[in-house]
Amino acid sequence: RIACPVMVVAGWADGYRNNSFRTIARLAEAGVPHRLLAGPWAHADATTAMPGPRIDLDTELAAWFDRWLRPAAASDPAADAWEDRWEDRWEDGADVFVRSSTRPAPDLDLHEGHWLRLPSVPPTSPVSVPLAGPRELTVAPDVGTAAWIDCAGHLPWGQSGDQRLDDARSLTWDSPPPEDPVVGHPVARLRVAADQPLASLSVKLCDVFADGTSALVSRGTVDLTYRDGVHGSPSPLLPGETYDVVVELDACAYRWAPGQTLRVSIAGTDWPNTLAPPRPVTLTVEGSLELPVLPGGGPDGAWPSPAFTPGAEHSSESAEGVGWEIRDDVLRQVTSAVTRQESDYPTPYDGHAAETYLGEVSVDRRSFAQHAHADTTFELTWPGIEVEVRSVMDVAVSVDGYAVTIETVATHDGAELSRRTWEEWFPR
Repeated sequence: RIACPVMVVAGWADGYRNNSFRTIARLAEAGVPHRLLAGPWAHADATTAMPGPRIDLDTELAAWFDRWLRPAAASDPAADAWEDRWEDRWEDGADVFVRSSTRPAPDLDLHEGHWLRLPSVPPTSPVSVPLAGPRELTVAPDVGTAAWIDCAGHLPWGQSGDQRLDDARSLTWDSPPPEDPVVGHPVARLRVAADQPLASLSVKLCDVFADGTSALVSRGTVDLTYRDGVHGSPSPLLPGETYDVVVELDACAYRWAPGQTLRVSIAGTDWPNTLAPPRPVTLTVEGSLELPVLPGGGPDGAWPSPAFTPGAEHSSESAEGVGWEIRDDVLRQVTSAVTRQESDYPTPYDGHAAETYLGEVSVDRRSFAQHAHADTTFELTWPGIEVEVRSVMDVAVSVDGYAVTIETVATHDGAELSRRTWEEWFPR
């Protein structure tokens, strides 16, 4: 139904990369003018985002709008010069940053890699990586804490760290990587069995350094009760029965440096990005991973490289007032992910605003019981006036379902004006 020219900006550390590539493919199929700009960024302005390299996004947007919203007179010399400069941007296609081997860090400021100008649907060739088995895994419910929270935009939700601790509690298969980059969606085709009716699957593609450091390239998860598609009704597993399961990993553009190792890591959860299973479970897995490999996609390969006006030298992100912790209650065998974010800023008419967010999710490593707690406060002040709204939410996750309670209190100069509570129970 989209008929107007469309420019899509996406980032490999952004939760919107998958639908961006699907959108561009459909626009190309429909003959609608389009352009994809996919960089290494999180869900933030490409001029200041983390990680870089950053580009001046305003320049790219201005060129796109000039092309489609402000046609220039043919006799305008300035317009001719502008057109000559941006002619390559006006052809349908995708400007894609191919990431390459870089040691991971939650606050990574710069990712190694190179830019390519590609067709709207990159002409990749499938390469299969065997995942020999069957192999058995006793699921640890807190695997996933080394990976970023999907759709990260700003700290405290930073980039992925070293995956080796998560890898150690997963099934892993190591193999030599392809020489050319992977561009698109890797797809895992697996044969899976579980000893419980409710189970999940997490598949990660990693880049392993000689010292064992493991960098996350792409990942995909599936609740196995929705193994036939998320739009149908959940279908519990029959314990011990083997199922064919397809897991599409996130879109990526990545090239392993010489000497690196490709690792496929499979676990029974990607916590706290997704819920862990409701009770202890053991999985049996085998299969293969299909990689979409782009021939000639290296930095000196067959595809041209676009040039950009540089953005900020460093990211604008700051760790001031934010926190992200993983806590281990050794005696109770409970893992918690704790976040904190505080900010304050002036408002019109000599006012001031302050926001505080405190959040914690936890999982019991023995029973797999889970709990989420969030406490948020928004405060507005002017000379002689103070208004505050505070909301507290608790979610208890059990085998039977989800118990949710929320309480919101509004005050004016310390006096309570309003209080509302909600209680809901959602069965599985």
